[in-house]
Amino acid sequence: MPQGQTQFFKRRSDSNYVNFTRPWEDYKNGFGNFSETGNFWTGLDMIYHVTNNRPHSMQVFILFKEDGILVRRWHFYTGFKVSSENYGYNFTFSSSASPGGNKNPGIDGMSAFLGARFSTYDVDNDNDNNTNCANVHQSGWWFTTCDGYNPTGQPQPPSVQYKTSDPTQLSWPHSLNYSSISFGMFVFAEKN
Repeated sequence: MPQGQTQFFKRRSDSNYVNFTRPWEDYKNGFGNFSETGNFWTGLDMIYHVTNNRPHSMQVFILFKEDGILVRRWHFYTGFKVSSENYGYNFTFSSSASPGGNKNPGIDGMSAFLGARFSTYDVDNDNDNNTNCANVHQSGWWFTTCDGYNPTGQPQPPSVQYKTSDPTQLSWPHSLNYSSISFGMFVFAEKN
């Protein structure tokens, strides 16, 4: 990882299993295997402090298996900031874009959750009045409704090429509905 970046979340199918069905306190403080190849969540408190210290951008990377070929896709968000626990760790950003050059563009998956409060199975902050979406997805995230995708879901083996209807599956939007094999997010300070 390049110097000056803070990776705050990684979910991989080829690493030791880490359960992401966790209570609020775990997502607040962080959990998992923080090694280069581990599955982890750094902690909402840490991301709040890091992104409120100075302006940050966020990069999302997703590994898909597309027609039998592993393809890493990217998407960038500038002005990324997470609020405090008092506001449910909701996030904002000023713009989003796919990378230029030789990188494969990814689809914007964060705009749908813009301003949403974070939810876990024991703290229901989503917009669905009838169901706790974090409980349905068996993970924590900035869920707005219980349909859609699940970046903190269960990784599928590379043999699973397309996203299924299983709400617990690790997923990110893809124009051809391919299944995500791994997913990560990191923030880095913006240059003044």
